[in-house]
Amino acid sequence: MFQLEKREELTNHLGTMHAGVLFTLAEASSGQLLATLFPDWADKVIPVVRRSKVKYNKPGTTTIYSRATVTDETKSKVPGDLEKRGRSIADVSVKPLD
Repeated sequence: MFQLEKREELTNHLGTMHAGVLFTLAEASSGQLLATLFPDWADKVIPVVRRSKVKYNKPGTTTIYSRATVTDETKSKVPGDLEKRGRSIADVSVKPLD
């Protein structure tokens, strides 16, 4: 889980958390999860965002907490892909926590 406190320098013209800041929180959450799940590969591969789908549900007006998850299929598939091909695709879902 990651968190980001609302601070003035992270807000937009509406006084809420800037969309880019929220996306960065999600990206950091996904990278941390992958490093935690696959520690043997953390210093051998570099995760790169290939595609993203963003849905902002409500304005960020307070500290934002995020949690990244992957499916059991991804957990079992990625190590074998990395061993065989040196790369893999991992679908990571990041959601805010209330």
